[in-house]
Amino acid sequence: MGGGSRNRATAAYRVLALALMLSFATWIAFLPMLRNGFIWDDVRGLVQNKSWCGLSWTHIRWMFTTHFTGPYQPLTWLSHALVHSATGLAPRPFLIVNLALHTANTVLLFVVFRIYLGRVQSLADDVRPWLFDLACAGGALFFGLHPLRVESVSWITERRDVLSGFFFLITLLLYARATALAGAGRHRWAWFASCLCAFTLSLLSKAWAMTLPAVLLVLDVFPFKRLPIRWPVGRECVPLLLEKLPFAVLAGGAAVLALIGQQDQAMGMVTDHGPIDRIIQCGYGSLFYMWKTVWPFELSPLYLLRDDFNPWRFRYAGTAAVSAVLTVWLAFRTPRYPWAAAAWFSYLITVAPVLGIAQSGQQIAADRYTYLATLPFAMLAAAAWLRLVKAAPRWLPAFVTVACVVLAGLGRLTSQQTRFWRSAETLWQRAVAVDPHNYVALNNLGVARSQKGDVRGALVALDAASLENAHYASARFNRGRVHQRLGHAAAAIADYDAALQLKPTMARALLNRGNLLKVQGKPQKAMADYDECVKLRPAWAVAYFNRGNHHLLCKHLEAAVADYSEAIRLNPACPDYWYNRATVRQQRRDNDGTIADLEEALRRAPPEWPQRDQAVAVLKVLRPDGTP
Repeated sequence: MGGGSRNRATAAYRVLALALMLSFATWIAFLPMLRNGFIWDDVRGLVQNKSWCGLSWTHIRWMFTTHFTGPYQPLTWLSHALVHSATGLAPRPFLIVNLALHTANTVLLFVVFRIYLGRVQSLADDVRPWLFDLACAGGALFFGLHPLRVESVSWITERRDVLSGFFFLITLLLYARATALAGAGRHRWAWFASCLCAFTLSLLSKAWAMTLPAVLLVLDVFPFKRLPIRWPVGRECVPLLLEKLPFAVLAGGAAVLALIGQQDQAMGMVTDHGPIDRIIQCGYGSLFYMWKTVWPFELSPLYLLRDDFNPWRFRYAGTAAVSAVLTVWLAFRTPRYPWAAAAWFSYLITVAPVLGIAQSGQQIAADRYTYLATLPFAMLAAAAWLRLVKAAPRWLPAFVTVACVVLAGLGRLTSQQTRFWRSAETLWQRAVAVDPHNYVALNNLGVARSQKGDVRGALVALDAASLENAHYASARFNRGRVHQRLGHAAAAIADYDAALQLKPTMARALLNRGNLLKVQGKPQKAMADYDECVKLRPAWAVAYFNRGNHHLLCKHLEAAVADYSEAIRLNPACPDYWYNRATVRQQRRDNDGTIADLEEALRRAPPEWPQRDQAVAVLKVLRPDGTP
């Protein structure tokens, strides 16, 4: 008893020491990211969108009912709101939380590896406990320090990855505990209920854990050996399938919500490419992530799925063929290599939803998709190192040295990769450096330079994007915006014309062209653009506001009031809408309406609002007592 207690205490201290080491190494590798800012989707989803900035019932209801930015992620929105309520809208606290979650995931993965690899007798038996724990810690660190993690950790929007991963790993821990208990008593089912709760929290953070029920069946085969390796399976699989039924129901609901959230983007992309294209893209992606895990160089924020995607190029068809052959071979060789089959099929099942069958976005692959999917590869790395040590114990110092060099190299690459996410300009410069023909990255680089004030650099990037893909409407539109900013009206209109010819439904191009035509003294053409813009986007307050301005210029006061009123209905928080309607009401000698609108504008306006002094001056004139 005394010896057993001392051994348990020693093991606890060893696990605690390794956990602290993992945490320290992870923080050191990712520390440069704390100087990063809001980039890419952060601006639209967090900075410009205020619906999540609070913990009231209205805010929480929005979090649990919205598909804003695509994924259904109420728990992620809630985590953002908690950070905002404590620190405000500054990027560093959000990044600190991301890094803290990733650090926790690295430590949790160490515990998962200790339990799961401990079920493999050929690895756990006849090996010193400290050596076994060191191998598990090395595998966890291989995951935690890998440069493929940078996108999920350094990008604030991808909080959903690390938060969902946190609950996913807890689910795996609880499942291992539940399966370790014999019989079907209440104690065992309590662990399964806890496992189901953790799984639900993971899905509420991001739906990509929806494949877990199938992964659990793979784990039942190996390493848990709850299912025999044979085909066809017998009746012994029925209780295990029933056990997974609640998980499958939750996963199905999450899949439906994910499909609803991504419907506009995904379905549009699927119609652009046929089923053969999609199948080959899936095969390419499955091998791409495995290769980048082994060779993590030339990583990019956007691996472009080009409009002229040719699935029969050797780069795509060849890798898809290798992936298919490997899958078939492992399916037949599972009895001999159960560890390899379990790792490969767990990986394939987890990564399947993001391989391209339901495409969302312009990427053929993305580093963030590896956060959960490549966990089996990290476990394989730990198991392989342990097998080498057991096979040649006298080479232990050499094996430890090689492992340290590899992990240090990964940490160095990760530190470098975090710096690419410092700003929008550095991000898209990196994407262009990896692929100079990436017209989407060139377009985004042009936009970033324009926002920074580098209009010449913006035009260079946007010209290059248009040359790379003459049918890319966004590049022509953004170049038109730069020309408009420079006062080159003719060049801007030409670019807007080209953008609308390529994409007639681009409402922003119609709005900007209408504004230019109004300035050029072409009111009828301007009105036609405004009308079409409102028709395309009937819920866009800015469209009504600009058309109202045009009506005001043309002295169509009734129509101007109607448009300003609709803009106010759609976005009552903008003081300019109230102020402009007050201007029209003043011209119509509606003093009460003018006073009411100006008061509302002042109530909603920030202190630096440009029209504040003018609004106060008008109120002093209109009020009988002369008070502001």
